[in-house]
Amino acid sequence: MIVLNPETPTSRGRFRVPRAPLPVDVVASCVLLGVEVLLYVWLWLGGGLQIWAAGDDSASVDATLRTELARTQWLLFAALALVVVAAVLRAPWTFGSQLLAAAALTVLLTLAQQGYDRTHPTPAPAPTGDHQPCYSGSGTCN
Repeated sequence: MIVLNPETPTSRGRFRVPRAPLPVDVVASCVLLGVEVLLYVWLWLGGGLQIWAAGDDSASVDATLRTELARTQWLLFAALALVVVAAVLRAPWTFGSQLLAAAALTVLLTLAQQGYDRTHPTPAPAPTGDHQPCYSGSGTCN
């Protein structure tokens, strides 16, 4: 019969990270969430000011809108990376807040992309080479 020594760890070769202390976890959660919110609002206001400054220049407005979409996408990637880091560090409050931030950024990115797609529809396909328009009274209509 084999008797296990209670002093030896049961996990063989795995590195086990201790759970993050609750006060540190809560503070890190609040700080990271606050920084992400402030950064998103700052970038949103900056993009709005660039659109306002562009006036009637549609090329500048389109470039600014695409830049805002890319910035929101990178914020989403950062939030997802922080979700992974919080999971590895076993910080449940940080994990939850970053998951919430990632979900909010996903919704914001989806709404912004839909708004951009709605204002920039895909062009109609070009007619083929054998297409002849039919004009009323021309006599060439089939």
